[in-house]
Amino acid sequence: MILIYAIAVLRTAWLSDDAYITFRVVDNAVHGLGLVWNSAERVQGYTHPLWLFALIVGRLITGESYYSAIWLSIAISVVAVGLIILRLRPVSAFVVPGLLILALSKAFVDYSTSGLENPLTHLLLAAFLVVWFAGYPTDQPPDDKQVFFLSLLAALLAINRIDALLLVLPVLLWVIWWRRTWRALGLIVLGFLPLILWTVFSLFYYGFPFPNTAYAKLATGIASADLSRQGVAYLMNSLRWDPLTLIAVSAALILAAASRWARTLAVAVGIALYLLYIIQIGGDFMSGRFLAAPLLAAVVLLIVLGDQYVRNRATGKGTIPAVAGRFTVAATVFIVAFGLVGHVQYRLAGNPVGDAARRDGDIADERAYYTPNTGLLYPNRDLHPWAEQGMVLRAQGPAVVEHGNVGFLGYYAGPDVHIVDRNGLTDPLLARLPVRDPVDWRIGHFRREVPAGYIDTLRDGRNLIQDPDLAAYYEPLRFVTSGRLWSTARWFEIWRFNTGAYDDLLPSVWPRPLATPQLATP
Repeated sequence: MILIYAIAVLRTAWLSDDAYITFRVVDNAVHGLGLVWNSAERVQGYTHPLWLFALIVGRLITGESYYSAIWLSIAISVVAVGLIILRLRPVSAFVVPGLLILALSKAFVDYSTSGLENPLTHLLLAAFLVVWFAGYPTDQPPDDKQVFFLSLLAALLAINRIDALLLVLPVLLWVIWWRRTWRALGLIVLGFLPLILWTVFSLFYYGFPFPNTAYAKLATGIASADLSRQGVAYLMNSLRWDPLTLIAVSAALILAAASRWARTLAVAVGIALYLLYIIQIGGDFMSGRFLAAPLLAAVVLLIVLGDQYVRNRATGKGTIPAVAGRFTVAATVFIVAFGLVGHVQYRLAGNPVGDAARRDGDIADERAYYTPNTGLLYPNRDLHPWAEQGMVLRAQGPAVVEHGNVGFLGYYAGPDVHIVDRNGLTDPLLARLPVRDPVDWRIGHFRREVPAGYIDTLRDGRNLIQDPDLAAYYEPLRFVTSGRLWSTARWFEIWRFNTGAYDDLLPSVWPRPLATPQLATP
């Protein structure tokens, strides 16, 4: 059965422009420049440290990034789904329809590759859920070994992508309450040691505990209500383009609530928290990307709840009410049938790619758009224009340039070209400025106005930023990102930045409004 899923992933394998942001860091790392995006400054321009290290290993083995990223993604994705099949199939016949749901979900298949961290998130989440349901169908509290591995897998999930921790946090809290011993709490702390060590390293090396991308996307100056509306639009887009995914997730949440079984309820609360988080941050511009992991957890819930119903019927007793079990069976059959119909309709629509790929407001079918440039099985792949621009920049030699799409461009430009990302993802100063226009913006592309004198500052090495407050803010920031690692003065500045000592220097609106009204020239 897993062959069905593997074929679906192979046929659609691709890489996103954002993946090449990480590829540039990988390239710099293997050439001895450090875990940096621009060679002159230490900035964590990637969101997924654990995935970065996996890509570095792949690059060291193969000597290239494209094929190693795709085949690594495919292998990890197949292992993730295979783990669920191997561990749950002996106890549940619902594994087969569960696998079909995953194979028919556009979100899950699209982001089983892409070059982003999703495959590794899926594997770690699958392993976490397998450990959580390891005692199934019994319902004993997790033993010491399970507690440790649950916390370790949760920590690795967070290192891979910090917000993925929301998916498993309710389970960990339930474990702490269930066991209620200092020993269990100590095991959880021990399991989280990798995350603690990474955070300490991040503070030491980059100067900040979280990725620069988090600061760029969470401190925009955009009204939270506007972001929430965009987050709801993201879910509505999924219902239009990939209804199977959200229907399966919704069914799992409803059925878990009806089951009144603590193990499934804890997982369902994690899924619900993650969906609320998606709404709060405005979703994403990549259709379906943030719904793939919740779907995986939802499928595991459907498998377990469906099996519980079968056991209820066979023995007359079980852990969930019979009505919940009947609804689980009916919902699973309906979801699979619905997914088959939707899959056929999508194929009959011609599956447009490239410039003809679908757009829904600010949300795009990213796989379809980039398939002509990065699709594994797409005939006669062409370099994307941004990649060609990057190659031109590389040929021209060392320079400082600004651009709004820095994946392909940055990777092909090479380490001698310092690129100022207008969206702030890889730039330490712009990430901390509010967006240029808090009304006219695109989710995931929070465009900043480059301060006057900033480009000259990067070219000349002297602080030439014209705004006095920003100039005062940038001076210690540059010391943190470019100064000597072991300098005690740098550590002092790291403390000051992370305790908000310089926050008053940042504008609430950028560019700053003019002090006096200016007459328009005819």
